[in-house]
Amino acid sequence: MAMKNGNVEGEEEEEVIACAAQHLSMAHYGEICAIIDRIPVFAAEADIANCNTEAELNTERYQKLLDLYQEQPHLLDGVLEELMSKLIAHVRASRKERDGLL
Repeated sequence: MAMKNGNVEGEEEEEVIACAAQHLSMAHYGEICAIIDRIPVFAAEADIANCNTEAELNTERYQKLLDLYQEQPHLLDGVLEELMSKLIAHVRASRKERDGLL
């Protein structure tokens, strides 16, 4: 196939000018919750190299998912309290565990 202007001849170039979410994707919500739910696993296995890599990848994915809603944060309003409650529960559990070990 011949190249023309950086594209394979016969293929149209697709431009994305802007893309804004109109509602919170339930797939994104489920993935965000799954990442939050795995925080104790990452914390418990923090010494294992693979887990650290997995934790870093999940942290990056979590950030990318939330960044999708940067321009329209109101789309997260319905689930924000639940997400924060999950995160706070992990912090409290970690604190209790740490205090119990001291």
